[in-house]
Amino acid sequence: MTEISPTTIRVNLKERGYDIIVTTDAHPGLGAFARDRARGTTAMVVTDKNVEELAKRAPVELQSAGFRSVLRVATWRALWPPLMLAVCRC
Repeated sequence: MTEISPTTIRVNLKERGYDIIVTTDAHPGLGAFARDRARGTTAMVVTDKNVEELAKRAPVELQSAGFRSVLRVATWRALWPPLMLAVCRC
């Protein structure tokens, strides 16, 4: 399994606050990584055309950890960072 060394950015919105965790090469452990940090059941992976093929593995990893997950490819312009995971507490 790939070791994930994240950088965490806290979005302070009082009781609605959340963390943004930035990492690379996280696919092999992505499902477990997200499950350890989120109580939610729904996840969305947003990406752009530049890394679409790579991003297709993310929903599979998330589903293996019990998330309902979808992949959306942005068409308006390239995103930065190129792959973003949002986990919702639903």
